[in-house]
Amino acid sequence: MMTIPVTAAEGQIVWQLQPTVLAAVVAALIKNSAGAITSEILREDLTAAATRGNVTAAILLASYLESLPEAENFLEPILKCRLLAAHHGHGVSLTELVRLSVRRGFAGDESGYERTREFLRKLRGQGSAEAAFYLGFCLEHGLGGAADPRRAWGYYQEAAAGGAEPAQWLVALLSAATGDGRHDLVEAQRQCEALERKLPTCRHGDYQAWPPLFEYITDVAAIYDAMSDQPSRDCYLRELLWSLVREAAGRRTDAGAAILKAGEPMLLPLDRAQWLTALQRVHARQTELPTLMYQGAPLTWEKCECWYASTFELEQYRYGDECRIQPGETVFCCGACLGDSALWSAQYAGPQGKVYAFEPMPEVYADLQANLTLNHAGNVEAVPLGVSDQVGKRRFNFMRLGASHSSENGDCEVAMTTIDQFCRERGLTPDFIKMDLEGEELAACRGARETIIAHKPRLGVCLYHQPFRDLREIPKLLKSWRPDYRFYLKKSAIIGELVLLAV
Repeated sequence: MMTIPVTAAEGQIVWQLQPTVLAAVVAALIKNSAGAITSEILREDLTAAATRGNVTAAILLASYLESLPEAENFLEPILKCRLLAAHHGHGVSLTELVRLSVRRGFAGDESGYERTREFLRKLRGQGSAEAAFYLGFCLEHGLGGAADPRRAWGYYQEAAAGGAEPAQWLVALLSAATGDGRHDLVEAQRQCEALERKLPTCRHGDYQAWPPLFEYITDVAAIYDAMSDQPSRDCYLRELLWSLVREAAGRRTDAGAAILKAGEPMLLPLDRAQWLTALQRVHARQTELPTLMYQGAPLTWEKCECWYASTFELEQYRYGDECRIQPGETVFCCGACLGDSALWSAQYAGPQGKVYAFEPMPEVYADLQANLTLNHAGNVEAVPLGVSDQVGKRRFNFMRLGASHSSENGDCEVAMTTIDQFCRERGLTPDFIKMDLEGEELAACRGARETIIAHKPRLGVCLYHQPFRDLREIPKLLKSWRPDYRFYLKKSAIIGELVLLAV
């Protein structure tokens, strides 16, 4: 291996200088543009110095190892370097330790979450409100030790008082909810008024018509209580907080954003290990799963494995025996794309059932038809229409692989219908309606008002395209029409794929 000549004497003084000054120099000496090590001497000297307790060397070595593509192979030396630096007050290393510990927790090493608590306590001791928020979350959910909801509530209140926006939302939400006696509507209103003064006029871009915050929080609290089981309530709360953390992180100081990023995985409604297991299972089932054609050629496995995991392994539109498609039922698959969810529905509806797969984009519709023919889906009918709250023409932005969406300045025009109109024209009564419409779900629900009120079909509605709007508006709308709906919530991917099941 070619190396840059660095003498031992030169190496011995490198780590004694300021890391901020030497970062670029060290990177150039240790790595070339392809990421290969070009100075074994320097790396060995840094390792030796870190082992002797040199904090600067430990920081440089950890930063270098973390930058490698094979960083997972160096978790132990990274951990040791970061521990040394953190114990000497290096704030970035504390943050990196939180992130590293969470990753180890996802990998099944419970000591990872124990370390997370330790480092969050250090950050909290340095005055970090965000660290207090995540420490409360660890305590509430038993990450890294016994669960202690009462102490967790104290941490949440401390974090809210310190200005951690997710904690302020959480305190307001739980104060507005009913249940265990710790909640207080007056406290919720006070927190909301404080947040109103802080938040920008146009916040969380997906929700332009923002209501008064107290009204929003009290509606969300009622929906949280209306979920039919605890896993759905937990999922609802985590998705709200995770969406908020992602929004808030960009408006913080660098240190605050780093803490938020490090703790964010704790809020993911779907455990990363569960997601990886789902991917492994669909890989093992490749020969059993439908072949999907895209523009005349089979879609590569890399491009469709996530669809298969969400649709066929985690079954995002099924909730155990509480919500499932039965043989002989009529299914509306609104937003069919290439047909994966239509084919999944068809296997449960069976030859006596019928699936109507709605797809308005001409190019995608052609692929959908090809996939239905290829997979011998005789009980599925492709329908070249979009679904919304009005019948007529609508402009769409065309995007490949299912992200096309309604837009006033769209580059093409497509035909639209409503579920109520389609049912009247065909004389149909759907048993199950799936909606994955890139943000058009609320409008599509409005267009199904008559059908929902008269027949109460089971629903599987995506809430993740415009979460701050749809997590509130869609359940609220459905409950206003049919108070007897039971709600469940299911997350079937790390990002996106949050589905409300109404039964």
